[in-house]
Amino acid sequence: MQQRTLNNTADFLLDGDNFFARFHQELTAIEALYAGPAPAAGSAYIRLMFWKAEPNTMLPAIPGQVARTVAAALTALANAGCPIRIMLWQGLYPEVRNAWRAFQNALNGVANVEIYLDPYGSAFWNPAQSMHMKVALFRANNVLTGLVGGLNIGNSYMSPPAHTVAHYWHDGGCALQGPVCDTLEDLWRRRWNVANNQHPAVAASLIPQAPAMANGFPVTIATTETDAPNTARDIRPLILDQIDRAARYIYMENQVMTDPVIVEALAQKIARQPHVRVIIVVPHPLNTSMGSYAGYSYMMYYTYMTLALANVTSVTARRWRPNVNMTRTQIARGELSSLIPGGNSTIISGNNIGRTEFRRNRQTLANLLANVSGVNGGRALAWSEQRTFNWRLNDGTTGQTKFKNLSNIVAPPVMYSPIVQDNNRRWPYVHSKIALFDDRVAFVGSSNWTFRSMDYDGEITAMIEDPATATAIRTQIFNHWEAGLTPVNWLQRATTNFNNFGHAPPVAGQTYIVPLQYNDFHWWSLPAWGTWLLPRYF
Repeated sequence: MQQRTLNNTADFLLDGDNFFARFHQELTAIEALYAGPAPAAGSAYIRLMFWKAEPNTMLPAIPGQVARTVAAALTALANAGCPIRIMLWQGLYPEVRNAWRAFQNALNGVANVEIYLDPYGSAFWNPAQSMHMKVALFRANNVLTGLVGGLNIGNSYMSPPAHTVAHYWHDGGCALQGPVCDTLEDLWRRRWNVANNQHPAVAASLIPQAPAMANGFPVTIATTETDAPNTARDIRPLILDQIDRAARYIYMENQVMTDPVIVEALAQKIARQPHVRVIIVVPHPLNTSMGSYAGYSYMMYYTYMTLALANVTSVTARRWRPNVNMTRTQIARGELSSLIPGGNSTIISGNNIGRTEFRRNRQTLANLLANVSGVNGGRALAWSEQRTFNWRLNDGTTGQTKFKNLSNIVAPPVMYSPIVQDNNRRWPYVHSKIALFDDRVAFVGSSNWTFRSMDYDGEITAMIEDPATATAIRTQIFNHWEAGLTPVNWLQRATTNFNNFGHAPPVAGQTYIVPLQYNDFHWWSLPAWGTWLLPRYF
């Protein structure tokens, strides 16, 4: 689905402590209504939809309310008479399965609580698909607030903006009000009604409309859904459109950046418009806090290569014969092999990018998007493993070199990671799903920048079209990473941080952004990760 509404507001919620404080505030506001005469029917309720939810999640203390678990807070509200409907993904992953079973057990027998397990089917067979949306809806006195973002309900998601050893998770969400909440509620109702044989369906006529907000702005809710009556893959097109429109900067942070179409679009942007600052923030490839991260690192090696070769300064092609060392001025023509078998190569480096190549680049992107939709996407990611850099030097020497046989790559940084300095150098786990474009538009939601999130997992994102809000989000995130960061000084600050680590000890507890380099990635990690199949679905 893709639904744009006007006259909305959005409050950005940086990291778990802020997100769950707002979550607790919304619960407490509804609870206060039940301290007096019972609210009118339909004027107060709670509706949740999460990939994973743990009942022992500790909500932080807020003014007028002590810290308590999610299960305790929901039980108190339900016992007071508040209707609560909870939808959790009926996933087979042990962490998800154990969580929803615990949630069911914690609220078993509590009046006014209904829990539905969403089976989430797909249009094609895939062993790894999941309902990955995170949505919370709170109605108090007919004012509806919706929370969306990358955070599930769990203690591991708790973290102050100043990340610590114990709280290393970095994430983000937003609180929405206005007609956009009608869209969220319609989505929730539709999913609740899917194959729902255990609970009464919720009719659209029973949902009051959310009022327009004064001084509001447009917000678009977009989803990926492959079990909807009309299959939706509406997040990727919005991202691609904003990449194309960007004139000053592109900022995207996520736990992974591997969708072949988005990566290709970013590479073309770097090649065509190098003045546009492209900033990609991901967990450091050497991150060890998440056991399966080596699989992401494996696939992001190919992302890094694609983006670096878009504006390469120098590179070495390893061959059986003596290696070929080449600089940008020595490359008469440089191409990446197409991700479409038999398709034209996309010119992304060389001396000039002309209008003919520009048109062909856009057409290549359109062809790639058509090719990877649906079941073919797994092949597209497999093709990236066979991708080559095709080059011709000024002296006439030519070659075709696979990405894994390129080395000593020097290129302006595009990908970055945060480091927190403590007794041991450590990397916060970037789990957020945020994108910013030119201080015009902000994306906040559940979707990773991966093929699976763009094409078959159940995902949601909010596209906020308001310069003031987008600027405020960018300022908050950038200052969170390092005080005074801007798109203009980002590269210089990050480079200085990287150089200083080798000479002067950084300030303990301070977060630093550093650029990622070729040697940070390890394409050889795939066997250690334990499978050859699943990375193709990332």
